[in-house]
Amino acid sequence: MVLLCVLLAGCGAEAAPSYTKQGMEAVESLDYEKALALFQTAEENGEEKRLLYRGMGLAYLGKTDYEAAIAYLEAALHLGSGRVENLDFESENPEIVSVTEGGELEVHKTGITVIHVSWTGPYTEKGKTEDLGEFMVNVCRETDHDRLADHELKWYEETCLVAHALGNAGEYTYTNTKDALEESIAEGYKVLEVDLGMTADEEIVCRHTWYSDDFDVSYDGSIPALVSFEQEKYHGVLT
Repeated sequence: MVLLCVLLAGCGAEAAPSYTKQGMEAVESLDYEKALALFQTAEENGEEKRLLYRGMGLAYLGKTDYEAAIAYLEAALHLGSGRVENLDFESENPEIVSVTEGGELEVHKTGITVIHVSWTGPYTEKGKTEDLGEFMVNVCRETDHDRLADHELKWYEETCLVAHALGNAGEYTYTNTKDALEESIAEGYKVLEVDLGMTADEEIVCRHTWYSDDFDVSYDGSIPALVSFEQEKYHGVLT
């Protein structure tokens, strides 16, 4: 069903032809033979090829005939513009960020907003839209900058990024280690998040959880005493 939604994107809001629509319903019901017969009838009747070719591709996927599926899906893509049409955007705080009809973000001031995205598809009920999701926009600078060095910035304006669990330590992530802290500072992070946990002898250390994290130490899956925690290095190299 997810694949169907993705492949239908960009087909526009034209009314769905009847045999094509019936074919799509057959695909959703996993009746692939019936779907192929309906799509064949739709093609013979001159119905819109982008939709019915997508449907045929999905039907052949269901039949595990991947060569035919790829051929029809590629044919459908070649018939389309490659753009998702009929999208609607709504900002929760348009005074911070608004969205043009073409989908371009226009920034007005610092702050946070959530952009909701919906669209009108070929099978969308008349007068309604379908929700595609949402994303957050964080505007953390007060002015436009071509080069950061040319501007007097507050420390919290220099980046919107937060180093999670003190950041990366080489190839390792989410370690809450001194190595990660030093690497994040060297990379210019101004804001860092750290997790704290308690050892068996009730000493506070940097650790997210004792039971699910795996750092290749002897106490993985258990709570160690402070002396054991300090003696062993994560993956043999991190402190």
